[in-house]
Amino acid sequence: MSRLILVIALVLSNAESKPTAVSKKNIEDFHLNLYKSVTATKPDDNIFLSPYSISLALSMVTGGARGKTEKELLDLLQISSRDKLDPSVKQLMDITRLPEIKLANRLYPDEKFPILPAFKQRLQKLYNITLVSADLNAKNVTPAINDINAWVSNQTDGHIKKALDKNDLAKDKLTQNALLIINCLVFDAKWKNEFQGQNTRDGNTFFPDTGPPQEKKLTLMMKNGLFPYVDLTSKIGARMIHLPFENKDFTFTIILPNKDVKLSQVESNLTSALLNTPTTNNKNIYIWIPKWKFEFESKLETVLKTKMKINDIFDSNKANLKGLSTKKKIYLSNLIHKTYVIVDEKGVRAAATSIVRIMLATATRSDVNFICNKPFLYAIRYKQTTLFMGRYVKVIDTSDMPPMIDGGRG
Repeated sequence: MSRLILVIALVLSNAESKPTAVSKKNIEDFHLNLYKSVTATKPDDNIFLSPYSISLALSMVTGGARGKTEKELLDLLQISSRDKLDPSVKQLMDITRLPEIKLANRLYPDEKFPILPAFKQRLQKLYNITLVSADLNAKNVTPAINDINAWVSNQTDGHIKKALDKNDLAKDKLTQNALLIINCLVFDAKWKNEFQGQNTRDGNTFFPDTGPPQEKKLTLMMKNGLFPYVDLTSKIGARMIHLPFENKDFTFTIILPNKDVKLSQVESNLTSALLNTPTTNNKNIYIWIPKWKFEFESKLETVLKTKMKINDIFDSNKANLKGLSTKKKIYLSNLIHKTYVIVDEKGVRAAATSIVRIMLATATRSDVNFICNKPFLYAIRYKQTTLFMGRYVKVIDTSDMPPMIDGGRG
């Protein structure tokens, strides 16, 4: 048997005769469903995902799938037919041309594993992927792992230093490592209006949904201004704000549950349509959000199997990847997702790697206080496409984050 590992590291056709891409709603529905599936397995943990990066990585594998395996993956991605897969990928890849986004893809086949030319050409054409052969079945896989980790670290600006360890390439006498598909995504953007360092305050209390208050542990940044604001109280018991970056097409969206409403309630009722609720006007808002740095890792194969009912591709007896190789019994063994995010006064830096193995101010009555001292959901979005999505449910230590000095980074 041969194993395929997918690693995701984090950060259009207009002619009528050609197949059209799926709607943005379908893409967002998948992104939100994936987020909900992961949070269901970690209800009390901070989480940070790149649904966008995961979409790209899974679409790479889908191109080599056939039969029921292909149908399962297309249904997961909410793509109705194979002829709509590539236009959908092009739609997602268009975002990577922007200066705030850096995307790098690599294909690591084992030196002895044959890849069909059509599969390789598709990846090179659509994803601009680079192919690098490696000895994935050596007695000592450390050199290969070190090379891969060095490349991922370089592509993510040093934020993700260890995408793989030797256990990820563990094998037995009946199994061989066939292929690694690695996808690295980095987002780096400054706020349109920075949070001023002199307004940042330590020692605030955080009120989790379960357990006692976390006293004097929360660092909050503050600013006020006119921001797009949506009151979703009647829909999901929450409020939503969009903080703009210098490039106004990117936003940092925060959904804050109302008093006595738990984040899990908001998450379960949230839809892509609500996430894209239009804002008719801006509100003068005093906003307090935590300053934080966070790393997250998830082995997504369990989530995909138990929560999203994707089974065949993980089964060596059922997986059909005949569009990838002439080898038999190829299956997906791991889908490793690693992310990193910094939110501070200057802006947001986020990275993702996917590996497919195989101080309260006084406000007037018309102003709004938006105080993130309880669990909330956040997303980094390009127009109506979610690049990253996470939740803040426990205080994250900021003692190792550099202080702001005279408006600059210390």
